Amino acid sequence: MKFNSLSVGKTMKFSKLLFIFAALFATTSVVSAQSVEDQIRKIDIKLRKDQKYLNLYYYNVLGSDRLFGDIDSVKLADNRGYFKFKQDDLHEYRIYFLMEGVEIEDIVILYVLEESKDTSGQGSFMDLGGGGQAQGPERTWVLRFKDVFFMKQDESAKYNIMKDYLDSIRIVNPDQNPFQSALQIEPDDEVETSLGMTYRNNKDYLDNSYTTSEHYYPFEVDEKSGGGGGRGGTGVEKPAFRFDVGFSSLTFSHEMLDLDFGATFGIEANTSAKVINVLPLKTNALNIGARALVWLEGDSPYPEAMRDPYADALMFDAKFYYKMPMDFSSVTDAVPIVFSDNSPIEYSPSIVFDLTMTKPFGMPFINLYYSKGFVRFTDPVFETPPVYHSAAPGRMWTVDQWQATFSFFWNGSPNLNHRFRIDIGAGYHDIVQAIYSPGSNDTTETNNLELTVKPVLQLHYNFYPGDGGDDNQEFAGVSARFFDLRLLATAWLRLYEFGSSQIRFMARLITPPIGRDDHNWEKPNGGAMFELRYRYGMKMYE
Repeated sequence: MKFNSLSVGKTMKFSKLLFIFAALFATTSVVSAQSVEDQIRKIDIKLRKDQKYLNLYYYNVLGSDRLFGDIDSVKLADNRGYFKFKQDDLHEYRIYFLMEGVEIEDIVILYVLEESKDTSGQGSFMDLGGGGQAQGPERTWVLRFKDVFFMKQDESAKYNIMKDYLDSIRIVNPDQNPFQSALQIEPDDEVETSLGMTYRNNKDYLDNSYTTSEHYYPFEVDEKSGGGGGRGGTGVEKPAFRFDVGFSSLTFSHEMLDLDFGATFGIEANTSAKVINVLPLKTNALNIGARALVWLEGDSPYPEAMRDPYADALMFDAKFYYKMPMDFSSVTDAVPIVFSDNSPIEYSPSIVFDLTMTKPFGMPFINLYYSKGFVRFTDPVFETPPVYHSAAPGRMWTVDQWQATFSFFWNGSPNLNHRFRIDIGAGYHDIVQAIYSPGSNDTTETNNLELTVKPVLQLHYNFYPGDGGDDNQEFAGVSARFFDLRLLATAWLRLYEFGSSQIRFMARLITPPIGRDDHNWEKPNGGAMFELRYRYGMKMYE
């Protein structure tokens, strides 16, 4: 199929909705008033919900412009009185409309926003930039679609003044389009793909992080309704505490750790292995450390309307851990959530660095992981060095691991119901066999058993049921990581959510080696793990 923007399906549906509505309006003598009200309500909801995905245009007009002197005021629908335009240089109005096209013979004005210009000079509609978060002017819907519709019906002279004004602007600029597009999706009609559609900024990355990251990612809040996360207001205040807790890991952050210059910090403890194919709580190690997310102002690939201070930023998500050897067998024996034998691999004490960067220098999303261990084989987790696969009395140790991948994101449908991510790169880990004197932890020799680099491929899929757009809420997801001819699959399911809370069921499965014999340091039969996770403050839920 042709690779078009996410807005294509939505705009076609919206244009058809307007077309149907126009037909209803033309036949109001035989169509009930309730039917007209229903169509108005659907269009109004669509405009509020999917502003970023509809191929709308807008034009900014100062309140002191002659246009508002000619119109002065507009009667509002539902007996809400009149709206009077503020005719001064401290107010600015943005008129949104559809251009003429298929099934639409003329410009169709849809709604109008008002913004109070900040007298301290922080800006207006016309200088909303790409990177920093807007702090000053407040944007207000002053004319909804329903207001504009009845203005066209009951005060047609005022509607025509506004439409003729837009037409005159275009006539004055015949060689270029003076209007700005509100579309925030990448349009590219020349590229063919069967995969789907993608954004040109960080939007896909952020949506994936809001859903799958165990750490907090900042999001904008609808101040008027008290909720949001880029997904509309929910009436819930943004919480000060944010955490994600389960049997295998814990993360925590607080709003006091959010810095104005563009950073947020948190802490983490986990029992996972980033590179080696081992289930959490079976790694014989605990990672404890801090996380720092820093974002720098970046250039937006989209028009100034609907820019996102986070989606347009250059982000660095860095985690720093200290990895310490630890035996969790008593925990897993008491709480049967991991169905696998303990790994025979010992981790040496290590310093760990884990970094993700969003499209630096025009590159794809980059993920880097490096764990550097202190070479010390005298303190294995288990007191008695065991014998594995008829090897000499000893244990298998890993000292260094690293992984580097590129991430790519795409959406499988125009309604954003099916969202994908793929990680492609390489990983490395060493395996050192330490041979011990009988009955002691004193090493007599060491042998390098594994020092090779191997490809990494991981595919993620998340499902967001709904009618489309940012209001869709995540429901379930799966991922599959293929490394060293073994598959590690993860699946999660939303069980409950309300306000700032969400509870998930999560399962992990690791397979035996595929197409090769198992290594000396592997448990050959794979295993599974099940847990519940509680997330709080990561985003807002309905």
